[in-house]
Amino acid sequence: MGIVKSVTIPVSELATALDQGIWFDGSSVEGFARIAESDMLPGAGPRHYAAIPWQQDGGATARLICDVYTPAGEPFEGDPRRILKRAMQEVAALGFVYKYRAGA
Repeated sequence: MGIVKSVTIPVSELATALDQGIWFDGSSVEGFARIAESDMLPGAGPRHYAAIPWQQDGGATARLICDVYTPAGEPFEGDPRRILKRAMQEVAALGFVYKYRAGA
C-alpha cells in the first residue's frame, strides 16, 4: 500500500534476528497479509544494514531491509521485493538489462 512495513527489535536481539529471524504477524499490518497467511519471517543479512543518522533518540538506530518468508521457508508472494525480483527475471528473459545510475 506504499508504506514501509517494519518490525522494531532491540540490539540485544540482532544476532538472533540475523541467525534465525524474528517472526511477526503479517495480518496486523494493513495491506500486507491475510489472517490465513499471517505468520511471516523477515530474512536479512548484514549487506542490508545501514545506520539511520536522523533518528538518534536515545541511541543509535539502524535498519535492515528484508525479504519476507512464509513459515515453510518460501518467499512470500505479497512481498514487494519478491515482486520486483520476479519482474526483473521476466524482463531479463526478454533480453533487457537493468543498469543503475546513481543520482539519475
